[in-house]
Amino acid sequence: LAVSGFHVGILAAMAGFFLKRGKIKILTISVLIWSYLALAGFPPGGIRAGIMLQVYLLGLFLGKPSRPFNSVSVAGIIMLICDPWTFHDIGWRLSMLAALSVCASVGIARQNWAGALLGSAAVWFVTAPVIASAFGEVPVVGLMINIAAIPLFTVIFPLVFFFSLPAFFGLPLSHEIASMCEYLLESWDILSGKLVELMPLSVVSTLPLAAFASFIFFASALYASGATLKKIPLPALMFSLLVLLFA
Repeated sequence: LAVSGFHVGILAAMAGFFLKRGKIKILTISVLIWSYLALAGFPPGGIRAGIMLQVYLLGLFLGKPSRPFNSVSVAGIIMLICDPWTFHDIGWRLSMLAALSVCASVGIARQNWAGALLGSAAVWFVTAPVIASAFGEVPVVGLMINIAAIPLFTVIFPLVFFFSLPAFFGLPLSHEIASMCEYLLESWDILSGKLVELMPLSVVSTLPLAAFASFIFFASALYASGATLKKIPLPALMFSLLVLLFA
């Protein structure tokens, strides 16, 4: 059984939907999350999501809601403390960079659709150097796919969750309904593959690409931390120059 953060999120969302408000609800969701992860064998992706949700729930329990960016950061730090070698896992680095970039751009994305598209593009630029370094190159069409994917999947994921409920409760035609969701996700996978074939242009790992990605990531992190737009460029530029110096 492959358990990811998405499955943990579905469990938390379902529990939050059926339970009443209050601290008992927060405690119940916490117990459900970690019981589920224990039964699944504590998969890395699930643990990361579990810690992020737990930090968020702890903030609610204490009356001090946590920002998503802080929750992801704390989850990453805890995982590195428990197992420093996790940093060498490319899957862990990519997922953390992507999650932090998305969370950092949440404030911009709330303003308009242009902000949402900007956040999607930021994920591609931030993760591109890591992907290119590991696999030799990264398709440029991935930038277009990312821009379309995040807004699109904000609609697809709730639909998948909703149409998965009949199977969960054992209702008639649940298999057919679940198959429709599977076909929808497979169609996106096929479309993405065709776009890569039609636009084979790729970029390789270079120092300017790494510096630009560092600038975007650090600027987003500063914005998520509450820095004003006027105070962001200089520290972000210095950070990207340090990447060039020590890369």
